[in-house]
Amino acid sequence: MIHRLPQDAPWEVDYGYTKAVVAGPWVLVSGHVSLEQEDSVGQARAAFRDVLATAKRVGAQPSDVVRVRIFYTETDDADAISRAFKEVFGGDHPPAATMVRVASLMLPQLKIEIDLDAYLDNTR
Repeated sequence: MIHRLPQDAPWEVDYGYTKAVVAGPWVLVSGHVSLEQEDSVGQARAAFRDVLATAKRVGAQPSDVVRVRIFYTETDDADAISRAFKEVFGGDHPPAATMVRVASLMLPQLKIEIDLDAYLDNTR
């Protein structure tokens, strides 16, 4: 069975996607960005907060996250973004992660976009 979060943000409605899909035990969370912060680290922390909040809406906890993808535009910010990642996922069971430097994101002021996949283990 597939469950999709209701479209509750303007971008979701305008562009025809949802923030999260649950397909069996898998949770697939769309990319999250932050317009609240100007710097990359602030955007990363806000995006991590928001992407995890979306995952929690469908029952996933940080320990359920198995893969994180981080898209970023500023080469010099990679170490700081990695430290922000470690603040969130640096426990005993870190997820797989990929960081991809891109030329730009959807809006010029965006420096970070983060998505994730989680696995809901029904045996817990």
